[in-house]
Amino acid sequence: MELISDRFGSISLGWVAPNVYLVRASGEISASLGALQLSRLEAALEAQPLMRYFSDCRELRGYDLLARSNFVRFVLAQRKKFAELTLLTWSDGMSAAGQAFASAIGDPLVLLSSPSEFDRRLFLAAPRVREALTANEHRLSAH
Repeated sequence: MELISDRFGSISLGWVAPNVYLVRASGEISASLGALQLSRLEAALEAQPLMRYFSDCRELRGYDLLARSNFVRFVLAQRKKFAELTLLTWSDGMSAAGQAFASAIGDPLVLLSSPSEFDRRLFLAAPRVREALTANEHRLSAH
């Protein structure tokens, strides 16, 4: 996994199993950080044209409107490349913006507010995700 960040927030992202892509966001996603995330996601979809996408936003405090709109447009344009989109909402839970987001994307989106349900679904898709995340943490701490 790769860590990208700016002064507002950070995102860890990458493959954790074949066809399983994980994003973990914290802080605030600025327009520039959102654009960087989309460039990484686009490259990932070029390398692996069908993915199960998991996004863990439990530590997210804010999301720039432009970044959110660009993400929705990207997913809508690439919908056929997503076998699954599972998103864990941030601590504010299911806001009106989150519901609008879910409505715009539709299937195959699963929007969750339960961290344990998100983790259960992720572990079913990528049984060795803990090992992948631990290896990534060791790699990042070595630098």
